[in-house]
Amino acid sequence: MKVISIFNNKGGVGKTTTTIMLGQLLAKQNKKVLLIDLDPQCNLTSQLNKSNEKPKFSTYNLLMDEVQAEDVICEYKGDDFSIDYMPSSINLQRANNEILLKAHEVNPNTRLSKKISQIKEYEIIIIDCNPSIDNLTTNILSASDEVLIPIKADLYSVDGIELLLETVNKVKNNFNSKLKISGVFLNGYQKSRIDDHVYTTLCHQFDSMMVTKIHNAVAIKENTIKEELLIESKLRNKKIIPQYEELLKEMGI
Repeated sequence: MKVISIFNNKGGVGKTTTTIMLGQLLAKQNKKVLLIDLDPQCNLTSQLNKSNEKPKFSTYNLLMDEVQAEDVICEYKGDDFSIDYMPSSINLQRANNEILLKAHEVNPNTRLSKKISQIKEYEIIIIDCNPSIDNLTTNILSASDEVLIPIKADLYSVDGIELLLETVNKVKNNFNSKLKISGVFLNGYQKSRIDDHVYTTLCHQFDSMMVTKIHNAVAIKENTIKEELLIESKLRNKKIIPQYEELLKEMGI
């Protein structure tokens, strides 16, 4: 089993879209996939939960040790594939403080890792991370084998990536020696001098910069608004899906 976190402390860089797209593609390859929503904004959960019923349990309950992993798992059924997922909850906003309050019970940095270790039936687990650097982030990275980092082509993203990589290294050195960066990739790319300059700058600064770029696409925004999955939607963009397929290949999956 491989656990991959889609991580960036900035919001709006496409973590949720990346998580869902990779999950769909792997599921259509008949791989057993689990997606975990650990963002209190619950965007992944909104995309995959097609019932009008609120999930009984969430990843908040899991982290608080109120339930077992199997109790949280839900299923999204597509036309010709299915994806299992763990829904999130707005209560995750409280998780950081509450995890620390329970530090006398369980190591506050490895709560998620212990829960994920209960799960045996999946080939790949992909985690949609919260856009911050905190104890919840440490839990996610401590439970992961790899980190995939989406980044937008702007100078603020370039400035912030060093702190992000520093966080990954701290977790690796202190809690999870197997953790590695599978790559940094440009998301929402548009063919322009600015985007090309940012990409070149990143390639010079970071060895982990990936060749694959995910282009900006109206279809992705439309699908997000309609809460539809890109592969199943009539609004699918034929150029985007192959780019995510290339991203998987570059990750070695």
